Amino acid sequence: MAVLIFGCWCLSNEMKFIFAIILLFTLNGLYSQNIADKNDPLQNPLFTNKIFLDQIASKPIDFYLKHNDINETAKLFYKGQYAIYDDEETFAFIGSLLTKNSEIRPFYFFVFNQVLNLSDGAISEYVGGIAKKYIELYPCEFISIMTYSNYRLDIEKWAQYIGFELYTTTNYYEFTNSIEKRIAIECNYMTSNWTPIRNHIKKYLE
Repeated sequence: MAVLIFGCWCLSNEMKFIFAIILLFTLNGLYSQNIADKNDPLQNPLFTNKIFLDQIASKPIDFYLKHNDINETAKLFYKGQYAIYDDEETFAFIGSLLTKNSEIRPFYFFVFNQVLNLSDGAISEYVGGIAKKYIELYPCEFISIMTYSNYRLDIEKWAQYIGFELYTTTNYYEFTNSIEKRIAIECNYMTSNWTPIRNHIKKYLE
């Protein structure tokens, strides 16, 4: 009887090991199916996020990573498990920066800013359009975020992308006039903070 029990115990451990191996391969297969080669962080490490925070906008990072309304690809990118590429999945979470949901927009701003710092080629063209639209919609929010060092905002790069997007002096003045009207209504005390941003953008008009 003792031998039989011992034999069953060994078999149980052996089965656990087998199941563990099966599970490992299954999970690996699922990962391979869900993350294409072009988005594989191991194959494209230069296009992955490498900055991680304990909190964003006074909320713990887990608040956002567990939030049901946040794009799953955006979460993967934040965790360094997704490489950006000129594809619909990347464009989808980049565009989410324009969400009207102020609760989750700080997270999208953080990941968008990392994408902006990493992007090139076709992604840059899309990023420029989103950056321009975001500042048009939320100029006071953008100016406030400039003071948060943990975002590591590269104002010069933001200005460059938006300047290339505006392209002409006419578009520039329409853009800046629209923003300045909103600032005057929503956060007039920030006017002096907007002026240097506006001047940076003007340098990059074609």
